[in-house]
Amino acid sequence: MATLTKTLKLPFLRLNQAKMEQFEQLQQLNTEVANQILALPKAERRALTSKAFAHIDIGSAWINQTIRNANARTQVKHFRRLPLETNNQNWTLHRVGETFSLGFGLVRGVKKRVPLEVHMASHQAWLEAVLDGRAKAGSLKLVRSQKGIWSACLSVSMDVPDATETDRWIGIDRGQNIPVVAATPDGPVVFWKAARIRHVRRVYAQRRTRLQKRGKHRAVRKLESRERRIVTHINHCISREVVALAQRLEAGIRLEDLSGIRQSSKQS
Repeated sequence: MATLTKTLKLPFLRLNQAKMEQFEQLQQLNTEVANQILALPKAERRALTSKAFAHIDIGSAWINQTIRNANARTQVKHFRRLPLETNNQNWTLHRVGETFSLGFGLVRGVKKRVPLEVHMASHQAWLEAVLDGRAKAGSLKLVRSQKGIWSACLSVSMDVPDATETDRWIGIDRGQNIPVVAATPDGPVVFWKAARIRHVRRVYAQRRTRLQKRGKHRAVRKLESRERRIVTHINHCISREVVALAQRLEAGIRLEDLSGIRQSSKQS
């Protein structure tokens, strides 16, 4: 049996304004604590515990995780934002009817449940496995999207059966003009075209050119990050479609070996 670890990103359901402001305030406080830790000599950092921050409103388990995260980022000099995170001992999962909720003590001495919005098709089975004891709960992280939506990122591990032996294979070829070509064992060849990716690249290249002429370098960096996220999402969707194709055909997936291609191919 192999162990599969998955991170479930679950938006909070009908989170009120007061709770959102509390999360934002405590995240800023958590970032300040992390930056205070970075300002200390490395020998003092390793000796820190939550007792050194007893005056902070954040729970001790969250502070201890912040100390670990700050010590682990050896190359970081300053945090712009450090999400709140805790281990599996400081949160519990509950279910009432069709609604799942998380109970965690974010503020010292106060533990409350917060309902979650769950994507039933992809996350319900994992959450039920946690409640049944078939899956092991990991860390909990509170994150805020650029649109202001707060979500809980749950790390969950579960034993999965080993892959079955097969003599049917789908050959995958990757490229630039056509991102993925799949040769199926039954004969047909499936193509995934790059029209959408090319459109995204072309649109964002035009926007970058306009911003660079105006000297808006910070906006250019934000634009590049947005473009990268969109292309990553498109590639992720393609990979999911390839896996779904292999499941329908009851076949394995074989990728081309591109090791050493830089040395063996001609560079234009």
